[in-house]
Parts: sequence; C-alpha cells; structure tokens
Amino acid sequence: MHEERRVGVLMDDHEIDLRYFVALLKRQARIIALSLCMCLLAGLFVGLSSPPEYSATALIRVDPVQNELLLIEAPRTNTIAMDNARIASEVEIMRSAPTFVRVIESGKLDLGTVFTERPGIADQVLAFIGWGQPEGAGEDKRQSDHLLRLQEAVDIQRRGETYIIAVTAKAETPEGAALLANTIVEAYIELQKETKTATLVAAVETLSPQVASASAALVARREAISAFLDENLSLFAALPGNEALSDQVSGHGQSGNAARDLRARITRASLELEQWDLAGLAQTLGSEVTDALVRERNELPSRAALVPFAGAQSFALEQELSNLKSHSEDAVRYEISLLRVQLLALEAQIAALRDQMLKNLDEEALPQDVQTRLQQMQRYSDLSHRQYDQLLARLEELRLQVDLQQADSRVVAAATLPLHSSSRGLPFIMSLAALLGTGLGVGAAIFRENYVGGVVSQEQLAFLTGKEVETSIPAISRSRSRNELATSSLADAVINTPLSSFAESMRRLRLGVDLRLPARNPGRDGGRGRVILVSSAVAGEGKTTTALGLARTYGLSGQRVLLIDGDLRRPSLFIHLNAAPVAGLVDYLTGKLAPERFPSAIKTDPLSSVSAVVNTQPSSGPTEHLIVAEGFRSLVSAARDTFDVIIIDTPPLTEVVDGAYLMQCADAAILLTRYASTRQRDVLRALSVLENARPDMPPVLLAMTQHPERSVVINDRYVSHYVIVQ
Repeated sequence: MHEERRVGVLMDDHEIDLRYFVALLKRQARIIALSLCMCLLAGLFVGLSSPPEYSATALIRVDPVQNELLLIEAPRTNTIAMDNARIASEVEIMRSAPTFVRVIESGKLDLGTVFTERPGIADQVLAFIGWGQPEGAGEDKRQSDHLLRLQEAVDIQRRGETYIIAVTAKAETPEGAALLANTIVEAYIELQKETKTATLVAAVETLSPQVASASAALVARREAISAFLDENLSLFAALPGNEALSDQVSGHGQSGNAARDLRARITRASLELEQWDLAGLAQTLGSEVTDALVRERNELPSRAALVPFAGAQSFALEQELSNLKSHSEDAVRYEISLLRVQLLALEAQIAALRDQMLKNLDEEALPQDVQTRLQQMQRYSDLSHRQYDQLLARLEELRLQVDLQQADSRVVAAATLPLHSSSRGLPFIMSLAALLGTGLGVGAAIFRENYVGGVVSQEQLAFLTGKEVETSIPAISRSRSRNELATSSLADAVINTPLSSFAESMRRLRLGVDLRLPARNPGRDGGRGRVILVSSAVAGEGKTTTALGLARTYGLSGQRVLLIDGDLRRPSLFIHLNAAPVAGLVDYLTGKLAPERFPSAIKTDPLSSVSAVVNTQPSSGPTEHLIVAEGFRSLVSAARDTFDVIIIDTPPLTEVVDGAYLMQCADAAILLTRYASTRQRDVLRALSVLENARPDMPPVLLAMTQHPERSVVINDRYVSHYVIVQ
C-alpha cells in the first residue's frame, strides 16, 4: 500500500513537472523528428496525388401528402410524425442502389469524366505481373466501382425538420459536381414517378378482369330477362285491359324473330366466307353486289380458256382473278358489317320494347311464381348494372391517372457550378500532417521513454524496480574539474572538489550503505569488514568511477578501505589510479604470482588512503572459475579481517556471469543505471540476476549515473551555500 502511494505521488510529480517533459522531448528528439518527417512526406504525397474536389448541392422539396390532379376533395392532413417518417423514407430511397443504377443506365452522365480512372496499387501490381482480370470481369468490376464511387461521392441529408432534402455531390471538376447532383435528383424524381405509375398500371391490370366479369354478368342478367319475357309473351298478351302492352308484346315477338333470323344469316355468311362459297354467300346475303361478283367469277374461267397457256394475257387474267377474290372478300365483309349494324338496331329496339313491357306490365296481375321470379331477376340485373358502372368508372379514372401522374417531390434549387474547391488543399494537408506527426512523435517518445528506452529519473527507476533510489550521480567532464593538474579519473572530484555535487552524491550513496549495513558487525565470513559490490546491467555505466569515488569517501571518513578490481576480463581500475603493476589479481588467482609477492598487486590511491587490488592484463578465457576458487574466497576473508570496507568493482551482470558469483561473498550490492542510456529491460534483468544469486537476498541499492546537472541553482534554496554545481 505504501509503495502504491509512493508510485502515485511520483506520477503526479511527473504530470506537473514541465522541465521533465521538456527534457524528455530533447532526449527523444530524433524519434519525434523521424515521425514528423514521415508524416510530412506522406502528407505531401497525398496532397500532390489527390486532385482538387468540388461540391455542388441541389435541393428537393418532398410533399408528404400525395396530391392527385383528379382528386376533387380536400387532401388528407398528416401528422408531424407521419410527415417525418415519409421524408425519412424518401431520404433512404434516394440513398439506395436503384437510384444510382438509374444514373448509370440513363447515360446522361459520363462517369469517366466525373471520376478520373485511377487504378489502385493492387491493380497496378497485378497488371505488372500479368495477372489482370478478364475483359468481362473487368467490365463488371468497373460497373461495380462506378456504383461504389457514386455512393461515396453523394451525400443526401434532410435539412433540419423541414421538407427539404439536400443532395450534395463531389467531383474533380465544377461541371461534374453540378451535373452529378442534378442527375441524381432527376433520376430520383423519375423513379418516384415511375413507381407511382407502375402502381396504377398494376391496379388497372387487376381491375380490368373485374370489369369484364361484371360486364359479362350484366349481359347474362339481361339475356335471362329477355329469355323470361320470350317464354311468357303469350301470358303477357293475355292480360286484360292493356292494349299498349299487347302491341309491345307483338312488336317484341316480331323483332325477336327478325333478330334471330339476322343472327343466323350473319353466322352462315361468316362460315361461307371462311370456306369461300360465293354461291352460298350470294344466296345468303341476297345483294346485288354479291350477285355481280358471282357472275364475274363465273366468266373468268371461260375467258381463261381462250387465252394461250403462257404469255402476258394469261398472267393478267391470273392477276385479275387474285384481285377479284380480294375485292370479293372486302365486299362480303362490308355486307356482313351492314347486317351486324341492322342486328344492333334490332337489339336496341328489342331492349326498348322490353323496358316498355316491364314498365307497362302489371306485376300484380301475374301469377305469384312468375311475379317472384321476375322481381328477383330485375333486382339481380340492377345490382349487376350498379357494380359494372362503379368498376367501369374506377377503371377509367385509373387509366386517366396513369397519363396524368406526377412525382410527389420537386426540385426547388438545382445545383450550380461551385466557384471554389471544397477540398482543403496542400497547406491544410501539410498542417494536418505536421500536427499528426508531432502527436505521433510525442506519443512514441513517451512510450519509448517509459517502456522501452533508458531510465531518465530516480522516480522512473523506482517505479520500474519497486525499490528506492539512493542518489543520482551527476555527469561531470574533465574540462570542468577545478584541479589545475591533469587528472586520470572523474572520481578525483571527491578529493579535488569536495563540495561538488558529484562528491555529495558519493556521500549520499555511502549513507545509504551505512543505514543498511551498520559498521563493525561480523560479516558473512566472520570478519568485521563489509563487502560491497558495485555493478551495472551493461558496460559503460560508470562502475569503476563510482567504486573509486565511494572508496575515497569511506577513506576520507577514516575507515580502512580496500578496492578490488573484480572485472577480470576488462580491468580498468589501474587506469583511474594511474598505476600499472607488473602482476595483478588474475596472476595471483591463476598461480602465476606467488602469495608472498601478492602485496605487489596492491596499490595505494595517490589521493587518499584507499588500497586497491588491480589488474593489468585482461583474461584470455573464462574467469568465473577464478572467482569461485578458494584463492579468491581466502582473499576476501583476509580482507574482512584487515579492512573496514571492501568494495568490489564487478563486470556487467547481463553480459557475463562473474557478477552473480561475486554476489556470493557480498553484504550489499549497488546497481548502477546510466541516465537515458540503460534500457529498462536490462535493468530488470540485472536486478533479477542479483535476486537469484543468493537465497538470503542482501540489500541492493540503486543509483543513477551521468545525470545531467541543472545549469541554474534556485535562489530560494540553501543548497547553493553547501553544494557547488559543476
């Protein structure tokens, strides 16, 4: 719980520390610049390759009440909800594929002009390797692409709560944008009109059989009444006291007989015409025209006998015979049509006589069964007549509406040529790319700083490892040293500039060790000296400089200190001390240096009382067996009895295994992390090596090296009176 609170406080500190954020941007300037350049190049490519875009808008007003030209009564008033539903439905209909298909099929719009054909990258690659699509497939794909591009280029929206629908089209030219918007509107209105017309046509087709059926039923009812009257003419004529009815009955009978004879003649004449029986037609029709045709037809064979078999006269007779037959057919059809006219007149006369008979007929004088039957037939006839009139009137109205149909929507403002491009242009694209690149770069920098890259603060190192960080060791350079003489090590600042921030960081590191390892207590091997390991995850973290600086700090406090160069593969302590003995620690451990001559490998620090066991030559082979050997253990045990503090400079933990073996004889370990350099995963790996090296985990202290110093000391702090900023 304490650790979670501590981490939260550290994160809160980061959020309000502007200088920390600015330093982060400086450290990750390369990745930010790379992201910015990539986005700018991408924006430049998009801006140069993208053509200008123009937008044009056409406005349509939708009438939610379907007014018809033939509608006499007032139109039905809709509710607001019904109007909104109707307009929303029209918007979706306009967005549907049939509207755009109509635009393509209409041929009013050259899509190749409106949308410049630009094959995609995939199509270019396929064409380059010869895997292009077949011609048929390419045509289908082109139609599909046109439909898709039309749908993407057109935006259809309702304007607020009004009855106005805005159709906005985008194209690469002003003319194309205006033409596309107006064509979409025209196609939609045409489809709306065709849909209404198709609905009416379907209604006409449905109603026409019903009208024919009603007409047939009416004719059947009337024929039934006529047959009934014919059956009872004698009964009607015998009714007393009605001379007019008697005359009508007599006339109806005569007209009926004449009509039957005329129907028989028409039927017989039609059959004889079909069989081309001129003699029968002349006898049936009994007209002068048919008699003349028969005589002329009979004279032609005799005339043909007098003409030679071949020649122009024979051909002329054949032609005359053919013309005669054609004229005869026309004349006979004309005569038959005259008979039909006479039949119609007779039928009208019979109908009038029938109506008069029914009007003058005294139904009360008829027998009960005849009276009942007649009334029933009349009611059925009247009902059939009303139904027929209603259906016929509705059918004629629908047929008239088909020709007078109009769309429920109209154009209130056609699209005009846009004066300016609607696309943002290259400056906007580049600005957006710069903003995006900066954002991506900063995001990548923060991610790399906190999860991938090096550790840049004590707080981050504590958050990463879950351990407290003792100090941050500032970065100093030789040119800034206050010593006038040439120095061999940056650790000389502990002696030469004891009030420097570097020397103070060494004292703070010593304080951390003293708090965890009280002095003069028995060590791991029974001695009183404390063994401290100075290590790091990778090379170049400042282990030797820190080990020497810490040793000198202990030496200045009056304690006996031994500094051991435990990096047997790449020794460097002798360089910092400017002392190169003839033999070193490796020679002693390998037996090349006799034990009585071992003091020759121990050098005294020229600036302090610290003793140092150094090496001069790196080992040519593995060195971990030298560390676990009895010689090294005896050396450490003897050092515990002689010195108060033994500091061992170790090789990197993640590169060689020597550090893990050296941990076996340590009372505490100092793990160094170089500012903004050591990767976080390497820090965790090194810490894991230390924790796994010993079951009884000794204290592990964390420190950050090469931390940049602040160039200005804050005036309201007393630190300027005690520490000299280098």
